[in-house]
Amino acid sequence: MVDDDEDILRLLTMRLHARGFRVTSVASAEQALAHLSVDPPRVVVSDIRLPGRDGLSLFEEMRRTRPTLPVILLTAHGNIPDAVDATSRGVLVT
Repeated sequence: MVDDDEDILRLLTMRLHARGFRVTSVASAEQALAHLSVDPPRVVVSDIRLPGRDGLSLFEEMRRTRPTLPVILLTAHGNIPDAVDATSRGVLVT
């Protein structure tokens, strides 16, 4: 789980834990990339808007190193053209 909003990150992590998922939470794309080789995830859920490297950039970097890793991008600020662009690259957008 990648999100720079501490409250959202905590809420989503708690909800997924409650459903039986093991969740690793980080606050930036850089932290997610660093953690990728240490404890490879089965899926990545990330906010699109992150400080520094955004969620789409994170997705593209992960796609280069782990092409089959599912990535879901979340946003409260999305629009149709951005969603179409992201899905054409292979992102699951919610």
